[in-house]
Amino acid sequence: MLKRKSVVSSFDIEGDLVKLAQVDAGETKKLLRLVAMRADSAKRDDLVKVIRRLSDEYRIAGTEIIVNLPRSKVTVKNLKLPSVKNSEIEGMVILQSAKQLPFTPDNLVSSYKIQGRDENGYSDVLTVIAHRKIIDEMLSLFKAAGLDVERLSMSSEAHFLWYSQKKLAGGDRCTCLVDVGRDIAELNIVRGGYIDFSRSITLSAHKGKDGLVEEVRRTILSYTKVNPKAPGVSRLVLTGRRSIINNEAPALKGALGMTTIYSDTLKSWPMVERAKVPNAKELSEESFSAVLCAGFNLDKLETNLIPQEVRSRKITGIVKESLYITVALILGLTVGASGIVAKKYIDRKRAVVSLNKEIEAIKPKVERLTKLRGITSVIKAQKRMERSGVDVIRELYANIPPAISISILDFEDGRSCTMRGMSGNLSDVFKFNSILEESPYFENVKVRYATKRRTGKKELTDFEIVCQLTQ
Repeated sequence: MLKRKSVVSSFDIEGDLVKLAQVDAGETKKLLRLVAMRADSAKRDDLVKVIRRLSDEYRIAGTEIIVNLPRSKVTVKNLKLPSVKNSEIEGMVILQSAKQLPFTPDNLVSSYKIQGRDENGYSDVLTVIAHRKIIDEMLSLFKAAGLDVERLSMSSEAHFLWYSQKKLAGGDRCTCLVDVGRDIAELNIVRGGYIDFSRSITLSAHKGKDGLVEEVRRTILSYTKVNPKAPGVSRLVLTGRRSIINNEAPALKGALGMTTIYSDTLKSWPMVERAKVPNAKELSEESFSAVLCAGFNLDKLETNLIPQEVRSRKITGIVKESLYITVALILGLTVGASGIVAKKYIDRKRAVVSLNKEIEAIKPKVERLTKLRGITSVIKAQKRMERSGVDVIRELYANIPPAISISILDFEDGRSCTMRGMSGNLSDVFKFNSILEESPYFENVKVRYATKRRTGKKELTDFEIVCQLTQ
């Protein structure tokens, strides 16, 4: 397991304003600094300049970097999926994401947070979906500034974690959690310890507090329509820019007739002595909730919208770097133990020259053996005649679950296979997918689609699975 870095740098970008919270990630977490720096414009090059300046000033390159993606940039859906296994849920989330937005799966990035499981084998999943272009643009800002982002998380989740730690929740009681920024407000309805409804709104300057009152009322009405059996929203918790305690909070309390609480997230966290914080004007006009809550809750965040292939490359790079460092240390200790560095260098140089001569001498033999090995592999493959169509069909029907019915089995050039069929449950399709992945005959197994339909009183799931045949 990779060791966490001692300082967390949390970023939040709203328009042309770049916000940074740096947190000492020790046993007792403390705020080191909270700063905001405005760029000349919201254009990419101007934002990169500000990020690079912050990086140079506060040595961000050596810290653990997290970036908050605003709720307005993502689509959020609460799904009930027929599985409790993370591997199956991940596949279902990818399929459902493509249904939520009119884009191909390659143009979408999704993440999820499991909010609960029941005894019937179903999971309540909060799904977060973003267009790939938005993700790439955000990551490119930090890459251009020479920084490597380790998590790209939804701001609403960080805000919810703060709310949970404050212990403001009361059983199944519904609370509307509102974070008010300069131009945007994020609204999350929380019930039973999880996010039940989420929405982002743009604040209209000419409507002022009356506009926010109307949007909160509209959000609660939308939630009631989507969840008619849920208890009514009975409390409002406001965070964000400090001006709301004087303006919006009293208006919301009177207009909505419910308990209204204002909480300053900056005062929720411990600070080091003489911690750098924004001035009174910045705190009055801007919300720092997301950047603070994420910085203090990095180890609890579950959503991560960094594409999987990017994360895989990053882990591979870290492992390689660790190996290089280990090898370098071993070599350094070996050389140091010799006591005669100069002599060892000369001896190694002579050894390399001698080794090169020996390699040149045996090179023709190695080339001949390589050719013979290739010929032998071809002969063995021809002799065995592995993975014939009959073998594949025998393997398939020896392992197919009773709940799965295959109607079409199509081989393409002996290299790939397409299966179409139906099942009574969506979960059986993903179980079948897992069985195929474990078989030595199939690889790169993917569910291309799984669509439910009703026939009489029965509900059936039509599916298509594609895979490669192992060679």
